[in-house]
Amino acid sequence: MEEPPIDDIHVDQLDDEQDVEFRREEEEQELTDKDQYLEELLHKCQAVLDSFQPVEEVKWEKRMETLNENWEASRPLIFKTILFSQCPGIPQECEVCHEEPWFVRCEECSGKKMCHRCDATTHEKLLFHDREALVDDSFQHIPPNVLVNDNGKVEECRKHLFYHDLSDMCPQCQQRNTLSLCPLAGSIIVVNQKGRFDFNDYTVVCSCCGYYINPWSLERIIAAGYWPGSPKDFNYLFDQNLFRQWDLLQKRLPGSSEVSFLKALGDFSQSKGRVGCFLL
Repeated sequence: MEEPPIDDIHVDQLDDEQDVEFRREEEEQELTDKDQYLEELLHKCQAVLDSFQPVEEVKWEKRMETLNENWEASRPLIFKTILFSQCPGIPQECEVCHEEPWFVRCEECSGKKMCHRCDATTHEKLLFHDREALVDDSFQHIPPNVLVNDNGKVEECRKHLFYHDLSDMCPQCQQRNTLSLCPLAGSIIVVNQKGRFDFNDYTVVCSCCGYYINPWSLERIIAAGYWPGSPKDFNYLFDQNLFRQWDLLQKRLPGSSEVSFLKALGDFSQSKGRVGCFLL
């Protein structure tokens, strides 16, 4: 087999070198184009970032200064609103039935003003609502066992905690609709996060067989979310949430006095027209 001439070999090598050089130039050109594209893209991104206004960090002192200025500007409106809320003016129609003039305002019913009928109906079982009665052209806090009659005069009434379902069957004679509430002397005192509430004691009796039902069993009291002051004496009932509140408070404020805590509850009770003292 004859070998190719030397001149032909040189020509082939030259062509290969030219091909390699051409490909290298193409790759370099491609990289250059990509670099230019990335450079342009970075310039565009920077232009977008520069278009946003930088948010200056507001220091705590500046925030507090702005807050105080806002409160100061709102002070006249706040004072006027509070002053107006304490001015009863001429009694208008009840905001519930829209038929009779109102005599009672309830803080926990969104400040609704009610007539004597709507107040009695609404708060028949909402015993822990703080209410105000319109007495001698001014508002006066009243406890749960005080109502306003149709003449706008306050009068005491009996209020019972844990209404027994009088439609239940008598456990002795198995008759229905024979149970009735029998008032007793004495009070049931409930203490919760809002202070002290006094209610009237009672029992339930069957008119058919004369069987008496004790509504103050230890099981019923605990199941209802309360805790008696004594397992044998149920005159004092403490809301279990009050215990949880006191437990969390003394953990956050070590050294807090239990007596002072109860006195503060008593002060709040008194400010709402209720009895303010506790048996400490």
